[in-house]
Amino acid sequence: MDNFAIYQIMGSLGHYRSINYVIEDALRSFKTRFSSLAVYKHLLTKNKMGQIVFVIPHSLFVGKEDLSDAERVEELEADVKIIEKQIVETIQEDLKELDMNFRNCDISFLPIHSIGVYKSNSSSINFHLRSNLGTIESIVFLDMLNKLLSYDVREFYADISTGLNIYTSALLEGLRSINVFYKLMNMLQRENKRNEIITKIVYSEPIIPYQNKSNLSHIYFENIDVKAFFSLPLPIERQNDADITKLFRSLMAINKESPEKISSEPLYKALRNECDIQLKKLHKACVLLFNGIKYNTPLLFFQDPSKLKINKNLLSNTKETINQLKDCLRRILFLRIMEKNNDSIIIKYNQTKYELLKNIFFTLALLNTLSDFYQQTRQKDPTISNIREIFPPIYEKLKLSLNTRFLERDLRNPEELKECSAKEEHKNQQEKEEDKKRSDLKRNFFAHSGLLNNVTCLKNDKLFWREEKLDEIINWIRNPND
Repeated sequence: MDNFAIYQIMGSLGHYRSINYVIEDALRSFKTRFSSLAVYKHLLTKNKMGQIVFVIPHSLFVGKEDLSDAERVEELEADVKIIEKQIVETIQEDLKELDMNFRNCDISFLPIHSIGVYKSNSSSINFHLRSNLGTIESIVFLDMLNKLLSYDVREFYADISTGLNIYTSALLEGLRSINVFYKLMNMLQRENKRNEIITKIVYSEPIIPYQNKSNLSHIYFENIDVKAFFSLPLPIERQNDADITKLFRSLMAINKESPEKISSEPLYKALRNECDIQLKKLHKACVLLFNGIKYNTPLLFFQDPSKLKINKNLLSNTKETINQLKDCLRRILFLRIMEKNNDSIIIKYNQTKYELLKNIFFTLALLNTLSDFYQQTRQKDPTISNIREIFPPIYEKLKLSLNTRFLERDLRNPEELKECSAKEEHKNQQEKEEDKKRSDLKRNFFAHSGLLNNVTCLKNDKLFWREEKLDEIINWIRNPND
């Protein structure tokens, strides 16, 4: 059974009225104040199961918080309970109309940042809410990522019938990003229907009271499909530790006015440590395996992880790392600073750079499929027949057809590869000359699928890179442009 999630921006509860929603010209209509409930009921009739996620902007419950200790760092999620109860009470009647109740209807709530100045309903205090679009997009994407990884959701619907432009934009970006993430995560897997992801926009006709006398509105679906390309998401040309650390540490753009308040939080420190240690190692592994396919060096995938300087357990736990980082970021993005200023309260949300955040997750998704492919390939012997069986289909899938042609050419004459001797005492004159021209040797290595006869040998029908050349070869593949 397919799992789905429907996202809808929640506005002021008093502004909604019951409408008869007709979905895609179906004969049956669904009477409710919330279009997402109509879509939910419609999908249930198609033997699907899923949930509704009501996205709640902070502006809906601003001023309802406990302000006895306004200057503090806290998590936003605690305050959303105030509005959740009101929403639950409001939609009880709608659920009854649809022959549902909270026991058989999965509804969750996603609090989200707001931007602008809002006046408290219970006092003269003005609330200044400071965030940015990128952070709001990050919250939506991370929630969709959580649904994908923790609840096996494969269908995502963004109901844009309600909500201001900034939230609608965040929902659309979330659909595109989760689509790309999933495709990268399964890029090297065999294609089947189970591996598909569905992302759709849901929208209804405008509801104008004085014009819409029939009290009827049609709901439509629009597919959102995004191409995922075989390329490195993070733009780091050289694998310099300092550069990678700087990149990951810029993930969290702390409010400049009070950086010490959030940066001293244990949760924030944990993220920084995670960036420095785990992500740096994982990114290096991703670049190496990615280059092994892009630059057509199949023997890389038969090497032991220790020879590649890759932690075997780190590769095996890529999904766990994605989940840990996702959970950590979801909490950190709800941290905020509240400061009093005369008759105003300034709320500064923790902020992030969305392009960087999503590209880090795209990198981990790509590593996940590369590591699966690597671990499957390592279980086989590096024979010519196995290389021919494994790599051409991958190259064709990734639109790297030239790699297939060059690989076939270089595998055509295996007799040119020297048999490995038990012990090589001296290099021949040709090898000495080539050693003097390191750039030519490296260029020729990549030009011949990593199967040059002076670095590759054949033993018992198995291909090997020469042990004394191995470290140098790995460095070539890691940094092909040096």
